[in-house]
Amino acid sequence: QLDLNDSEQPLHIEKVEEKIKLPFTYKSGENPITLFGIIDRVDALKGRKRILDYKTGNVEKKDTSEMQYFFDDPKYKILFQTFFYGLLYSKTYPNTTIQLGIYPLKKISDGILFPKKENENLTQDELNEFESRLADLFNEIFDTGVPFDQTDLEERCVYCAFKDICG
Repeated sequence: QLDLNDSEQPLHIEKVEEKIKLPFTYKSGENPITLFGIIDRVDALKGRKRILDYKTGNVEKKDTSEMQYFFDDPKYKILFQTFFYGLLYSKTYPNTTIQLGIYPLKKISDGILFPKKENENLTQDELNEFESRLADLFNEIFDTGVPFDQTDLEERCVYCAFKDICG
């Protein structure tokens, strides 16, 4: 048996393209909806699971201290997706220490980009805040009293798949 310290522990790739479906109740008394995601890679290193999302486009480091940006600003869509995968994984495998990472394939030699500090885990408070904000988002989407209109911010339409339909 080998006696390895943390810095010598091998990387163990556990899953690739893991599909996770999760019932999610966004409003008390409502039937749950199903959240779904495909996590690119789950590996284990130094006693924690790492949720890694591969990105083929340009990736810029963004501040994670204001989670509201994940829900309001399209420039934070990569962080939204990464934290979404963290939520799915933590709900599916409770009591697991998780670290989030983004693997920008255009700059693969730079290695993994960690939304938080490299050795910092996703906290329960962060998961709770993300889940709460996600529930608020679904409440707004399904609220028939809130109009569903086109955006006034045309820069959001540049890569939208529906831009030809809504004009």
